[in-house]
Amino acid sequence: MELLRLGDVSTFRTIVTLLANRMGGLIHYGSLASDGKSYFRQIKHYLSILEGTYVIRILKPYSGNLSTELKKNPKVYFVDSGLSNYIIRNFNETGLRPDGGKLVENVVLSELSQKGDEEIRYWRTTAKAEIDFILRTGDQIVPIEVKYSKLKSPEMSRGFRSFISQYKPQRALILTKGFWGKTEIQGTEIGFIPVWYI
Repeated sequence: MELLRLGDVSTFRTIVTLLANRMGGLIHYGSLASDGKSYFRQIKHYLSILEGTYVIRILKPYSGNLSTELKKNPKVYFVDSGLSNYIIRNFNETGLRPDGGKLVENVVLSELSQKGDEEIRYWRTTAKAEIDFILRTGDQIVPIEVKYSKLKSPEMSRGFRSFISQYKPQRALILTKGFWGKTEIQGTEIGFIPVWYI
């Protein structure tokens, strides 16, 4: 613990537990500091340690405007979903958990991270329209939405349509519980693929 310069180990554990309970959510430094009885610099230090030791993955926002990008809060995921389950003491099936959707997102991020050298971000507007993941390789971007529900036909959120309208990617993916399909909007080919296929 001295090697990592944790300082207050109890506070560190509290912060890790708070992060596990907020997996897949935005990092609000003020809220974390308040709930963890800590302060901003210590929170940043703890997050740096957790990311550097491959406990958490911090996802930055995607934006065509760098200044906007720098102002937005990052999201937090765990490199190992099993560890986050252990921390919050919840090993129930995904369908029985209130955080089931976020858990599936976490698994998807882990899989995407192993696919190659693509940069992975997320997208969110001030109106709270959001896309889970944006893969970027050079000039090419692929929006990916995790929609872990039983779809019967191709459907997508207004946020997804808004992103396509604004950025006009060649391809987009919606990861489902079991639905396969394909459609096209404004020249963007959208594939619907079961999440387990990735």
